[in-house]
Amino acid sequence: SRPDPQAKIQIRAAQLLQLLASRFPRKMFSHWGAFFPTKKKPRRKHHPEPCSVLHNVISPGTDEHIRSASVKTCVSLFSGSLAFLASARPKNELGQLLSHMHLAMLGCVRDDPAGPDQQCAFQAALTCLEALIPNCPYHRLDPMVLKELMETLLSWFAKQDTSRLVAVLPCVNALLSSKQRYEAVELRLLPGPRSDSLVQQLMHAATSSGQRGVRLEALSTICTATGSYFSAVSSDWQMLVGHADRFAADRDDQVRNGFCKLLSSLCAGSASVLEEEGVSSLSRRDATLLLDSVLQTTLTAHRFQLDGTPAVRATAVEMLYHLGGSTLDLMSTEQQQLVLTAVTEALSDKQPAVRQAGFRAAGSLVRNLSRCPSPESFVTALVGKLSVGNEETVLAVRGRSWWALANTRGLISYPGSAL
Repeated sequence: SRPDPQAKIQIRAAQLLQLLASRFPRKMFSHWGAFFPTKKKPRRKHHPEPCSVLHNVISPGTDEHIRSASVKTCVSLFSGSLAFLASARPKNELGQLLSHMHLAMLGCVRDDPAGPDQQCAFQAALTCLEALIPNCPYHRLDPMVLKELMETLLSWFAKQDTSRLVAVLPCVNALLSSKQRYEAVELRLLPGPRSDSLVQQLMHAATSSGQRGVRLEALSTICTATGSYFSAVSSDWQMLVGHADRFAADRDDQVRNGFCKLLSSLCAGSASVLEEEGVSSLSRRDATLLLDSVLQTTLTAHRFQLDGTPAVRATAVEMLYHLGGSTLDLMSTEQQQLVLTAVTEALSDKQPAVRQAGFRAAGSLVRNLSRCPSPESFVTALVGKLSVGNEETVLAVRGRSWWALANTRGLISYPGSAL
């Protein structure tokens, strides 16, 4: 049968709108009310009922080509309208529009999709939410919007449906990656008296799920949470590090690398606390214990820097990039030797990515050591290892080695240095 001419016109119109939104998102600000209407306007007799972009996204009966173009239109509008979205308030037109959009899309996500059309609408709504969440100013909207968002997304952890959870996790990741920190989100990351924290739920998904995508997304989400809400996530650090045996024995190299990235984010957070001035003695003690445990797990217990996969080795070595001068001063001689050995082995690795990570870690250590007194033997030995960069043949790695050598200029005035 021949395609419906009206459907072809709608598809072309949706694709044209997608092109305009991707090229000129700022020019579309004045048309958001038409794209995402909050009220159904009366129509004239014999006129076709208009379909908004939001309707095309969440309606189960939408043509797949129209839905795809509408989803891309939403992603372009949400990603290119950060300044416009910041003007939202609970009672102004944009604030009410955002509340209505969340209500409509969350209604599509809340229920378990039964048929193929519902599954397409479910995935389309999540794709739009993933683009909207990092740019939406929830602190300037009705608090119920953020509450409904979290309750809807986190409800999928209890449903034990991995095929749906893997689609929901990117939205949770987007919420945790927002530049604006939300108290409601931080409270969900803390363990409660009668409920597990979000961190514990994510780690349960990463360890118990048989689906590889869920495990990788869960680990990535915990890394994001650690970077944005370290103080809340660090309350569960013993649980996180305690799963090292399980992940180190995993056959999937990407899963091992994902856990290594989690250890790296914990290392970065604890090192940042130790470098801050005015931190309480209790916080410094907890950060020191966490850092010692992460380094022991990474460099000694499981030796991720010697893993058979280059990506895992590079992640383990690049973790040392976050160690500052004050952090190294608190480390024992044995720990400093472990760090030096890991960097030295990375600089002579056969894989360029690992060597580049080694020079990045070495250059950062040298730069940070020049800002505070440190053991001269460690400084001299570390700088001496950088000479292997003269024999580097890969341009990107050679450039990183030059950067590392340039950081030694701060050690010229090092007291009593033999450099």
